[in-house]
Amino acid sequence: MIRAMRVLTADSHPNADRLRVYTLSFEDGSEPIQVCANLTNVYEAGDTVAVCQVGHDCGDFTIAERKVRGVLSQGMMVGVVEAELGDEVRDVPDFEY
Repeated sequence: MIRAMRVLTADSHPNADRLRVYTLSFEDGSEPIQVCANLTNVYEAGDTVAVCQVGHDCGDFTIAERKVRGVLSQGMMVGVVEAELGDEVRDVPDFEY
């Protein structure tokens, strides 16, 4: 499922110049997740983004929890959206798979 989440933190990756490490939350008291992403799209704290969660089937691959250059990544961010936190997102601008 792709759901709207809030970017809490956006930091440089400790082991890669072209990656960032984000902490994201639904802000509903649930445990935040961490996602590593490249610098194609750069998000800032406070942005609402669509996140493909672990287990989401993207056709050619399924989102899985994995380490990216030694840092845990728990999903894939696919773009800034205008949605309520936690809502399922069906249309993400500029994203196809």
